Amino acid sequence: MEQETPAWQRIQLVVRESGMTVNAFAYHIGLKRAENLYQIKKGNHGISRELATIINNHYPQFSIGWLLSGDGFCGVGADPEELILRNEVFKLISVYESLPDFDKFPLKVLKKVYLSETIVRDSQFALINFDQAIAPKIPLGAMMLVKPHKGVIVYGKIYIIETEHFTVIRILRTAHKPDHIRLTSPQSKRFDDIVIEEKEIRKLYSIDYILAEVV
Repeated sequence: MEQETPAWQRIQLVVRESGMTVNAFAYHIGLKRAENLYQIKKGNHGISRELATIINNHYPQFSIGWLLSGDGFCGVGADPEELILRNEVFKLISVYESLPDFDKFPLKVLKKVYLSETIVRDSQFALINFDQAIAPKIPLGAMMLVKPHKGVIVYGKIYIIETEHFTVIRILRTAHKPDHIRLTSPQSKRFDDIVIEEKEIRKLYSIDYILAEVV
């Protein structure tokens, strides 16, 4: 009886998770033919980095590292929103990419990734910063972990502010007029303050954590 290779066993696990046949799975992930997968079954070659990346793009619960070597994590059998790796809990979080002019919000979901629970905490999604006005406080391309703001506004703190007409990342400060708020930039010479009435704010988001530059 032909012995299955570890690489083929990992492919089988992914295929079972997809609920498809091997042929259908190959077509689904964009392979021209399933023979590429059957060559892995025969032991003629392993899983290439290119194939691992393709599978990970379609099924992010299977990490590239796990697909290549069997080490690392795969999310099968775990809670749909979390998994455990080396006794540390990782949570699934949506990653959003902002448009340069912030003319739409909520923003388009690019992908979902697992991040350590110690970092994510109760953040609901991540946002990639393309707002030049908030740099260098938050560098361009940095990923922010965000959640809807509840409670009292802390002046001098950075928020994501959504109104009917725009969404921006700014430092909130008091205004001279009652019931008004100033939205300021750390680059005050380049970006003017925006003064709005408090009631104009439709949604306010707190920034929990800023990750390294990702784009």
